Amino acid sequence: MILNIPEVNETKFRSKAKHFGTLVKYLDTTIQEYPYRNKKILLRICRYELDDSTISEKNVEYLGYVESLEGVQTSHSYTAFDLSKIKFSTLTCDHCHVARKRNKYFMFMEKGNVISIGSSCVDKYFEGQILHILKACTVLKQYTVSEETVESFIKKYSYVPLSNIVGATREATNNFLQWEKGISSKKVIDNLEDFDDFSYDKKGFSKKLDNLEINNEFNNNIFNVLSSDFVAGKNIGIAAYGIYKIFSMAEKPNYTIGEKLELENVSITSFYEEDFGYGPTYKVFLTDSVNNFITNTSTGSKFGQLVTQGPKEAFSIKGTVKYLGDNATVLTRVSKNKKK
Repeated sequence: MILNIPEVNETKFRSKAKHFGTLVKYLDTTIQEYPYRNKKILLRICRYELDDSTISEKNVEYLGYVESLEGVQTSHSYTAFDLSKIKFSTLTCDHCHVARKRNKYFMFMEKGNVISIGSSCVDKYFEGQILHILKACTVLKQYTVSEETVESFIKKYSYVPLSNIVGATREATNNFLQWEKGISSKKVIDNLEDFDDFSYDKKGFSKKLDNLEINNEFNNNIFNVLSSDFVAGKNIGIAAYGIYKIFSMAEKPNYTIGEKLELENVSITSFYEEDFGYGPTYKVFLTDSVNNFITNTSTGSKFGQLVTQGPKEAFSIKGTVKYLGDNATVLTRVSKNKKK
């Protein structure tokens, strides 16, 4: 018997399974689809095998059990056969046929017939150590996937394909142009279902991810979350922001700090004024056909005057590399290059 244990239940499952020794064996862990509210979700499932060969060798199928405590009947079906339709008061043990008060019957399908066996008679009826297996099944089955257990941990332990999050993030950030704190991540979560099997440049994405500077815990978390094809529900927010950061990140150019550059066809994309007490200074954002640059300049410099005039056509500049950032190269000592 294969037991599909959702990630959230595995610790409790293993603590119970150890009491049944070699009857229980771990197989593998996979991502599997499960129905949930007329759609499908992805869960990380740990598969275990319960050795029920003693039962199967008897050419019977274990259906589950029914019990009655203080007159209240409950049924526990382990197959498609619905045991709730069976009235407990009508059951007798098909082994001893003794009419006495019982609290539980184990139910089997044998040669097309449903049979009920009292717990004290199971081993005798099947001439083998079956009760121990049935107890294992009864204890461990409660940790397997069911509609009720899915509902309880859907948000935290369901998994979403990375491609869905990429598509939803592109939509929420206007093609990776702007991230709104507290808003963009909610838009991503709300729109995930609209981007099944979204196509994107996976090789280019992986290359940029490898270039992400792991200089703090947050970037390390981004790298780890985005290194898998599936993302846990609790990590969708960080995945979405990481995707935005990766796709908006310019290719880091092959420059060195202190290198003197002469750049052609440069355009000013934007600038804003800062005042450090020594007169107005401009932080200028520039771009050529490939890279992004940032520099500071003052109103008194020729380049500063050029900035304020807002040239409409591309031009050439000279400058020195001060810092290599994720999104732009910081330049210093920038001036307009007279050479065309």
